[in-house]
Amino acid sequence: MSFLEVLGIGLIAPYAALIINPNILIEKYSFLEEFGVPIYSDNILLFMSILLVSLFVTKTIGLSLINWVIFSFCYERQIKIRAKLMKSYQIMPYIKYTERNSAEYIYNMNAVATFTQGVLVSILRIVTEMIVGLFIFVFLVFQDAFVLFMLVFLLGSFIFLYDFIFQKRIKKYGHLVNTYSTKMFKNINESVHGLKEVRILGKEKYFYDKVLSNATGLSKTMKLKDFISSVPRYFLELIMIFFVVLLVVLYSYQGKALELVVPILTMFSIAAIRLFPSVNQIVSGISHIRFGRPVVALLYKDLKASNYYNFDQKINSIDEISIFKSIELRNVSFAYPNRDYKVIDNLTIKVKKGDSVGIIGPSGSGKTTLLDILLGLIEVDQGKVLFNNDDLNNCYSEWKSHVAYIPQNIFIIDDTVTRNIALGVPDDLVDHTML
Repeated sequence: MSFLEVLGIGLIAPYAALIINPNILIEKYSFLEEFGVPIYSDNILLFMSILLVSLFVTKTIGLSLINWVIFSFCYERQIKIRAKLMKSYQIMPYIKYTERNSAEYIYNMNAVATFTQGVLVSILRIVTEMIVGLFIFVFLVFQDAFVLFMLVFLLGSFIFLYDFIFQKRIKKYGHLVNTYSTKMFKNINESVHGLKEVRILGKEKYFYDKVLSNATGLSKTMKLKDFISSVPRYFLELIMIFFVVLLVVLYSYQGKALELVVPILTMFSIAAIRLFPSVNQIVSGISHIRFGRPVVALLYKDLKASNYYNFDQKINSIDEISIFKSIELRNVSFAYPNRDYKVIDNLTIKVKKGDSVGIIGPSGSGKTTLLDILLGLIEVDQGKVLFNNDDLNNCYSEWKSHVAYIPQNIFIIDDTVTRNIALGVPDDLVDHTML
């Protein structure tokens, strides 16, 4: 595609010369005959017109295909990253999971779109546009090095000044958007899930103000970020006009004939028209990458942590369910992270088949923690948890097949009663007679 870009720009000058004075084409571009261009033919204008249009049609189709490949690649990465994040959150240690607000997990899943659409797409576009720009620059060096120097100086100065002025602000806005978004998700989540309590206590305004404050901060930050991202386009248009006018003035002072100036002026103008969108893509892409760096850091942290989790062990299936004999805690001790006391200290208890056991105690005595240990959600610091005299880590799925868990807060998915009862079972495998 870069070659077609250069070829298309390179044909502009001969085409312009042909329109102004066909003799210029013969005098200055006679080498085209070696490539099969019939410059002495009476139909040369028609031939060049068809060639130029065909070239740009081919280039347009090619660039469209490249964009298709870029978007396909990025959105496939989005699927894989979200799947890996979901897997990570599902099997991460329960204690580690409870250290963060659930809104953070929801935000991170949504933030994958910011990474793929803002960062990954920008990186690929920057690489593509830089390759195209490099080919065009190399071609223009052989046309007029001084004019090319002016173009590079104007573009380089703009990129440097833009980056120097706005790079720190873009980074700051990225961090602020993460902060405001996470807090807003948290406030909405709390308000929706606790609507009954919020309404009874008359605390609607408290949550309304919280959401409004974070939504306002988020919108103001995004407004500034989007404004800064839109700036390059308008300044590049100004630079393009300035460049073309400068060329006209330069060639006028040099006293060159109009018929010689117009082809080269047209070619450089077309090159500038093609390069400036590329520069805009590069500058905007750099802004998107800087803006998305905090999101990348968040996702990288969670994705890196997921490498230490054994997903297969948690979801392994069992061929045959054994008979329940006993569940035992042997010399078990456990303390929550960052706490200097043990919730459970050297506890030994064994529940056999047929036993009925009730656990009572004051609030904070460790009842819920004990049940979480029995359910296999929490790994103990000391001691062992045994199912049928086997370590629970070796037969966790088998143990779960014997457990019925009725929580204080009922969990219901937004679906039919049947799908709630047969949670996770495909519709075609549901035994409706058992229901």
